[in-house]
Amino acid sequence: MGTLSQQLESVQKFLLQHELHASQYDMSTITQTMLDEMEAGLQGKPSSLPMIPSFITLLEDIPVGQPLIVLDAGGTNFRSSLVTFQEDGEILVEGFKKRPMPGIDREVSADEFYGALADHMLHIAEKSDHIGFCFSYATEILPSREGIPLYFSKEVKAKGVLNKPLGGGLLNALAERGVNISNKKVAILNDTVATFLAAKARTMDKAYSGYVGFILGTGTNTAYLEDGQCIGKIDPSYRNEAQIVNMESGCFGLVGGDLDQALDATTKHPGESLFEKKISGAYLGPLVRVVLQQAAKEGLFSSEAADAILAVESLSNIESDDFMHNPWKGKSPLTGILKTSEDITTAVALIDGVVERATKLAACNLSAVVLRGDAGVDPSLPICINADGTTFYKNYHFSTRVHRYLQEFLVEKHQRHYEIIQVENSPTLGAALAGAL
Repeated sequence: MGTLSQQLESVQKFLLQHELHASQYDMSTITQTMLDEMEAGLQGKPSSLPMIPSFITLLEDIPVGQPLIVLDAGGTNFRSSLVTFQEDGEILVEGFKKRPMPGIDREVSADEFYGALADHMLHIAEKSDHIGFCFSYATEILPSREGIPLYFSKEVKAKGVLNKPLGGGLLNALAERGVNISNKKVAILNDTVATFLAAKARTMDKAYSGYVGFILGTGTNTAYLEDGQCIGKIDPSYRNEAQIVNMESGCFGLVGGDLDQALDATTKHPGESLFEKKISGAYLGPLVRVVLQQAAKEGLFSSEAADAILAVESLSNIESDDFMHNPWKGKSPLTGILKTSEDITTAVALIDGVVERATKLAACNLSAVVLRGDAGVDPSLPICINADGTTFYKNYHFSTRVHRYLQEFLVEKHQRHYEIIQVENSPTLGAALAGAL
């Protein structure tokens, strides 16, 4: 298979041939394209980025001493708690409960769905009139901060809930259980908007020039504060103040090379969420599998390793990443099928190339959001990015590489200054702030 340098050169040629090499993705070009798509989406013009207004602004002051009901529905679980921001900066969380989302095991009616949610939060229902509801499913947000669920992921089956007011359905169920709802208000938001708000909640003792919510885990998304006058697709009466915009940045229409397209063709929704399919945890493992198998077909591995790689039917990001963390003695299925040092080196170099590109694209995403506004110009007042998600923090050298690209492009080239923080329980804290509005 040649010397080590020849091996690595073959990997680089392969990555270039299939448009997987990070050098083929120019940060200035991609960032500007994303900025153009952001602008089109804000004006209601054709765009791969939905740019969904949240009708939630950034509170100047945290509501101290006021109990706030927080509901968090995402994935397969529903959580409820009572949150109080305290004068000393601490955050008191009481009455926390968790249960499976209704509709996981079987189809449920709207009455059953809302009844289950109401029953679960009855222990705190009378303790506050302010309810922040982080609802991490596809939802249209109205100016009243009401939400209209559009569709659920495959885990939840509750068709009767779709296309009807979410907050209204919850309040009706509470009223049926004897709860006084005359003064109750429900603010619906998604998890990325909540991640944005959580940055403010956790940094009360530090001054920043702006905030960004960024999620890179199983999926990816970004939220930022937009000048209301620049959101042309909403009624002019709602443009008087800045509001948080949910970009749905994973939808960005970055096509990629032939192996990206091969992976896309195997997904549930081909042609959609193309950016997410290049950087997020749900797709990095499957993309690595496609890459390794194509490399096997092109002779980059020994014949024994090639046969074993071609027989691999699935590969998760966790399995791929475990291999990168410990390619020689780890528990990844790749470690079990790659027997020689040459094959292990080739696999590591190929996967590293896929991850390197992902980190550069993530940095493009964050750069576009920062450059959209005027925050971060003063180095004493950086923009605060609350980054959440296992892919960003746990994937092999991922966050370190994102920082490197941001330093080179955002700081050195554009003189914008940033700080990335990690806030525990971001959906809970962000939903609490939204409920206080």
